[in-house]
Amino acid sequence: MHNLRSRSALLLAALAAVSCSRNEPPGVLAAPSQTQPANHPARSSAPAASTAPAAAPSASGTAADASAPSATPDAAPEAAADAAADAIDWKNKAKPELTSAELDAHAKALLEAIAKDDPEIGRDFFFPREPFKPLKDVADADRYWVQLYGTYKRDVHELHRKRRDWTGAAFESFALGTPPTWVKPGDEYNKIGYYRTFRGRLRYTVGDKKGHIDVHTIISWNGQWYITHLAPIKH
Repeated sequence: MHNLRSRSALLLAALAAVSCSRNEPPGVLAAPSQTQPANHPARSSAPAASTAPAAAPSASGTAADASAPSATPDAAPEAAADAAADAIDWKNKAKPELTSAELDAHAKALLEAIAKDDPEIGRDFFFPREPFKPLKDVADADRYWVQLYGTYKRDVHELHRKRRDWTGAAFESFALGTPPTWVKPGDEYNKIGYYRTFRGRLRYTVGDKKGHIDVHTIISWNGQWYITHLAPIKH
């Protein structure tokens, strides 16, 4: 009986040894094929989400473009203004031609301004505001220009009232008056000299009738002629 018990015990031990294969300790499940070091969190197979903000895509669709510096403002207008200033003869020594297409165009616009009783139509024939300020040697040249231009507008209105009807008024010609003479700096409260001529004549027709308008004072600036006094100066 004792021998039977001993054989049973040996048989149970052999069966237990067979069930514990691959050197695994009895009662423990097989570990994963890839294990992590101690005290280290298990890694996920999915990529970790970035905490940095995503760069906004540019028009070309690449994130790198978003960090590129913005385009600088267009410098073309400033360059054009500088080029225009460089083109000005600040000594104003150039004497304009006595006749030109531009002079006729300005005179034609003046006739239209008078016929329509609208001084702004003939504004381009009046001396420009910006060069007037450095030209005149007075305390407030800009205010003086406003005063002169106000007189020019008043003269246009008065010339309009001299005819009942300007319908069909047509430009014929324009001619400067007295031979242009040089007015040197310091004369007539000027810091820049100019050429001056008096009593230009604008000829026109209305129907079968001819007429003319006298232009009192015209001076030069940068190769062109401009009116400073349309009618004789009233004191």
